[in-house]
Formats: sequence, C-alpha cells, structure tokens
Amino acid sequence: MRAPKDIAIFGTVSEQTPNRWRGWNRAPERKKNPPVLVRFTAASGEVWTVWDTTFSKFKHHRQPHCDPVAKERVFVNAAGVRRSYTFKKGEPRTLDPATLERQLRDASYAGDRAAEGRLSR
Repeated sequence: MRAPKDIAIFGTVSEQTPNRWRGWNRAPERKKNPPVLVRFTAASGEVWTVWDTTFSKFKHHRQPHCDPVAKERVFVNAAGVRRSYTFKKGEPRTLDPATLERQLRDASYAGDRAAEGRLSR
C-alpha cells in the first residue's frame, strides 16, 4: 500500500525540477571581453606587447591598462622574452612612448622560456 504514495511524491518532485536540472544552481555564463593588446615599438625597432599586472601565487594576473591596482608592467616580445618593471610608489601608469621606453630600459628579465630550458638541462 505504500507504493502509490511514493509514486505520487516522486511525481510532484519531477514536475518541480527544471528541464536542465544540472545547470539549475550554476551562475549564468558571462561573455569575456577580448583582451586589449598594447604594442610598443622600442627605439631598437623591437615590438613589445605590454601588460599591466599584479603578482600573486607565483604568477602574473592581468589588470586593465593604466589601473592603479597594477604593481608591475610586463613587456613580451615576439620571441617570448619577458621583461618585468615594478612601479614605484605613486608612479603614474600612463602609456606614452617616453615612459614605456624608460620602463623597458629599467625592466628586469623575467621568465625567458628559452633560457629557462637551457638552464634546466
């Protein structure tokens, strides 16, 4: 005699569940904005891609360009060589050529994948 009650309860539960029950509690998908690429041609003629970043958990996290939250500016050339410049306290994060040239000159090498490969062998 208990079977009809169980079937009735099961029937009400199935009517209440949405069609896509797996995604019921999932947050709606957000479209990601494509990254804005800033390219800088140095006085030497070499082209660098510029990113403003913060550094935590052993990796760089991209920030919007000119954001005061950014602590470092990373320059990456076509060969994959990375150079990292740490902003000084109160320094503006502008993207004018003279500032970028100075920051690139003062930047240290960081994460040169080819050099890391040669060193690890």
